[in-house]
Amino acid sequence: MNWSPQGSFPQKKPALLRGVAWALLLFGLGLGVTGRAAELAQLPEPWREVGAGRFVWLKLVPVYETRLATQGSGVGPLLLSGDRPLKLEFLYRRQISGDDLRRSGEVWLEKNLTADERARIAERVNTLQAAFRTVQDGDRYTLVYEPGVGTSLLDNGERRVTVPGADFPGLYFQIWLGERPVSAPLRDQLLGLD
Repeated sequence: MNWSPQGSFPQKKPALLRGVAWALLLFGLGLGVTGRAAELAQLPEPWREVGAGRFVWLKLVPVYETRLATQGSGVGPLLLSGDRPLKLEFLYRRQISGDDLRRSGEVWLEKNLTADERARIAERVNTLQAAFRTVQDGDRYTLVYEPGVGTSLLDNGERRVTVPGADFPGLYFQIWLGERPVSAPLRDQLLGLD
């Protein structure tokens, strides 16, 4: 799907322009966030929803619905400490290539992590993101952190990869929950702050 805000992309440097457009679409300027993610499935016990929201570009183009869940209570600093299970779910509302997902993740990790933090998790990020594929409307990705196991990527419920480390979710989830996230309003919705 070659969607762009102005129709089709010019032929000059199409891959670069396409990547920039998707980075803006997925994680950038002109983002609007609306409402609660109503279509995510009911959470089984002992999972507890922290917050949920929709990622909508220019308040017109739905990209995904997302929800953050954990086991236990409270969000504060313990949420990303690596001491308790954590789940970040995405229900996609449009086609997005695996390459665009990878590029966008790299952009937001660079905005939220120091060079040392990025170096510390680089190999694990590469392992996780190598499992990204092109998603379609209705596909679900879930990042699940389990203490002592690691962070797994589930693709429509099927485990594709698991990366080790209690430090990984606290760093990788900065894409959505950090100081400079994909969207501050979406971050606040996920953290149950709005």
